[in-house]
Amino acid sequence: MISLPTDLDPQRVAARYEAVREAMLRRPHLRSANFERLTDADVAALFAAYDHHWFDGSLAQAVRRESGRDLVLGVSTTLSRSGGITRRRRTGRGTKVLSTTYEIAVAGRLLKLSFTQPGQTLIVGGLTCHDRLEAAQRIMEHEIVHLYELLAWGQSSCRKPRFAAMVGRFFGHVGTHHGLVTPREHAQAAHGIRIGSEVTFTFKGTPMRGFVNRVHHRATVLVPADHGQPYNDGKRYAKYYIPLEGLTPLDQPAHELKLG
Repeated sequence: MISLPTDLDPQRVAARYEAVREAMLRRPHLRSANFERLTDADVAALFAAYDHHWFDGSLAQAVRRESGRDLVLGVSTTLSRSGGITRRRRTGRGTKVLSTTYEIAVAGRLLKLSFTQPGQTLIVGGLTCHDRLEAAQRIMEHEIVHLYELLAWGQSSCRKPRFAAMVGRFFGHVGTHHGLVTPREHAQAAHGIRIGSEVTFTFKGTPMRGFVNRVHHRATVLVPADHGQPYNDGKRYAKYYIPLEGLTPLDQPAHELKLG
């Protein structure tokens, strides 16, 4: 059985927040609230601190009891829009479930792209965050409510009133979205590149010209090619993955294409 948080007086909750923060800042390589890198072990420690201070350790116990294995915790290098993700993975044969795994991942890249300017603040969960650690805490709080709902009811959605009520009551959130800097926003602010931007670059010594179709940690650039893949504009393109600093933008964005 999951222990519901008790004594949710704002002063008591604030003290719990600070206890979690202090525990994280004692971790060997973090030290700074604007840490350079978050590891899988840090995410595990962050979850453990919340589980201890809010749920008496019952969330981790419930995961083990329901799935027969520990909660998987780590940093995601692929999330480009969500601050975190909580998943329940099931494998089975027919209607029989053979194994269940619960996972929580925090978007490490979005945290790294955020809080790069002195005094920068961003909104996560409707609350003002002043550094990466505060943002990571708000993300973890959000994902913990997803985990709670999955364990209690088998499904979870932050678009539903129940989720908003729980994340507000447990952690004081007044919203369910994050304002972290996304790869697209970073590409535009730091390099003047957006989806559809026409760009030039050099590939293996050859000058190339195309346009940006996607942005993550690198840009996906489409270059017209007779033997390339067909896209929904009726043309064929070869695809290149180029670091943002290797691109020179030429004009304003056009549109994003999909495979035809």
